[in-house]
Amino acid sequence: MGIPECGRKLTEKALSPKVCNLVRAVDGQQVLVRGPQGASSVWTQFELLLYTTLQVSITPEAVIEEQRVTLTCNTTCILTNPTFIWYKNGHLNNHTTRDNKLHLNPVSSEDTGNYSCAVRGHESLSSTVFLNVRYSPRKTSLSISHGKTEEGSSVTLTCSSDANPPVHNYTWYMKSGAESVVRGTGESISFNVTSDTSGLYHCEAQNELGSQNSADAAVPSKGPEAVIMILMASITIFIILALILGIVRLR
Repeated sequence: MGIPECGRKLTEKALSPKVCNLVRAVDGQQVLVRGPQGASSVWTQFELLLYTTLQVSITPEAVIEEQRVTLTCNTTCILTNPTFIWYKNGHLNNHTTRDNKLHLNPVSSEDTGNYSCAVRGHESLSSTVFLNVRYSPRKTSLSISHGKTEEGSSVTLTCSSDANPPVHNYTWYMKSGAESVVRGTGESISFNVTSDTSGLYHCEAQNELGSQNSADAAVPSKGPEAVIMILMASITIFIILALILGIVRLR
C-alpha cells in the first residue's frame, strides 16, 4: 500500500467530496471512504485528488537585508514532476520552481510582503506567510523650519529616516571646530538663534541594526553683529573702489 500521487482529478465514478470523507488511501486506485451514515464502502478504478494543506516556511526566521533567504512550500503529498508557483501580496510572482523552494539572494526591502504558494494546475493556495525584511537607517535627512534667521528668532530642526525596525533614537550634533558637540535628542529640536547656536548641524538616526548620519545643514545668524560686519565690509569695498577710480583719473 502506498500514498497516492497528488494532483489527479476525480472521475465520474467517484463520489462527490460532499458525500464522503477520505479516511485511507490504498494503492492509489482504491480508497476507503466513509459515507454520510458512517458506513464504509470501496470504490475502485478512479483517480484520486488528494487535498492537502500547503504551508510556507521562511529560513532564516529573522531576515536582514542582503542576506540569503529561502521560502519553502511544504506539503505531505508525493508529487510527480510538480511546478511550484509563488504569489506575493496575492499577485502571481515571476518565480516558478521545479522544487519547492524559492531563493531570494540577496533579499532586499522590496521583497517584503505576504507570500503563498501553489502547485501548477490547481487553484488551492497555501496559507500566507509574511516576509519581513529588516534594515538599518537609510535616506537620513535634516530639514529646517524657521522664519527669519535673525538673532533671537526660533528655529526647529527635524530629522527623518527610513528604517525597519523604526528608528528608536535621534541624536543632534553641532560642529564646533574639528569636533561635533551633542545639542539634543529626539526627532526634532527647537532653539533660539544666537551666535552660540548658529553653525553646522547634523542628526544621527539609530535602530537596533545600525545608524546613519544626515548631511550637514547651516543655521546662520543675522543678528546685530552680523549686520555690522556686513556694513563694514561694504564700506571697505566702497573705499577701495573709490581709490582705484581716483588713481585711474589721475593718469
